[in-house]
Amino acid sequence: MASDTSVSELAPPGTKVAIGINVRSLLTSSLAKDFGAQEQDIAAKLSAGGNLKGFDPFKDIDQVWFLAAGADAKAPMLVIVHGRFDVEQLAQGAKRYHDIPVIEDEKDSSYAVGLIDGETAILGDPAQVREAIDRRGSGAQLDAALKSRMDEAQSKYDVWGIGDCPDGLTAKGDAAEALRSIDRFSFGAALHEGLELTAELHARSTGDAAKMTAALSILEAALKAQQPKDSGTKFDLHSEDGSFRISLAMSDEDLRKAIATQQTWVTSAASNRTEGDPAPVAAPEAALPAVAGPATLPVLEAMTPPAPSIIVPEAVQPVPVAPKPAVKPKNQAEIIKAPNGDTMFVKLPGGK
Repeated sequence: MASDTSVSELAPPGTKVAIGINVRSLLTSSLAKDFGAQEQDIAAKLSAGGNLKGFDPFKDIDQVWFLAAGADAKAPMLVIVHGRFDVEQLAQGAKRYHDIPVIEDEKDSSYAVGLIDGETAILGDPAQVREAIDRRGSGAQLDAALKSRMDEAQSKYDVWGIGDCPDGLTAKGDAAEALRSIDRFSFGAALHEGLELTAELHARSTGDAAKMTAALSILEAALKAQQPKDSGTKFDLHSEDGSFRISLAMSDEDLRKAIATQQTWVTSAASNRTEGDPAPVAAPEAALPAVAGPATLPVLEAMTPPAPSIIVPEAVQPVPVAPKPAVKPKNQAEIIKAPNGDTMFVKLPGGK
């Protein structure tokens, strides 16, 4: 664990959102061990690149913190990484700021990496990195109550998050409306004995609470409909006074089955695609943590040989036949996007 001083001092002033990943704990889980080949491939690609030569994220990183002064995309944000860094090797050719090596990408000026010492690195906008270096020795920047909640979450979970969303949030994208309806949140996930996930959300207003209740109820029904009768997976939703607590417990066996089902669905969707079809939309099971690594879809169009050129007399030209629609797996849920582009429906097995 990085020292309290380094995290507290380097954090942006007024930090409201904190997300942590215990990389070392995740990589020692039984599930992660099944994907060792992917780890080696990623590490080899990183090691082959410039200043990252000799750096292995799966061996050299222990913990990562994402700290931001708000949920707004424009809020000051910094990533703090704790692990083991060969500063002399990684800092070759790097510029220095107050004697701290700062690595910048000549092709992408949107971020920089500061090597504080052999155990701590920071990443963010170049200006934010320099400001964080300036804060060293200035005392704790984190609110004591937030720091206490961070320590508690870190002791329980492999991945966790805590945050306050200020009023007037200007976030954009698919999750923007959901973020604007929440004034605070927390979540945590542990992956050592299957999957344990808990989340707490608090609605900003009575109207937001009603919308959230409806949305979460649909989610609950969809998840329960997907579970086999003999599944030991438990999903619980509790709401009170605008606060919502969600918990999900899944055994290691059920988690592996869910990942295998998702991989089968992706393969099936890819094989059933016809030219011009949109890319397959992930099934609801994709909400599971991305422990299996990125899925690689075969490029079917590139593998299909061109049709032979045959000249048919005009008198016997065949009647065009519409291509058969792709066959959808009968036992999988479908996600359908409405014409207005703002609404999505989950069609459950059985036509519900």
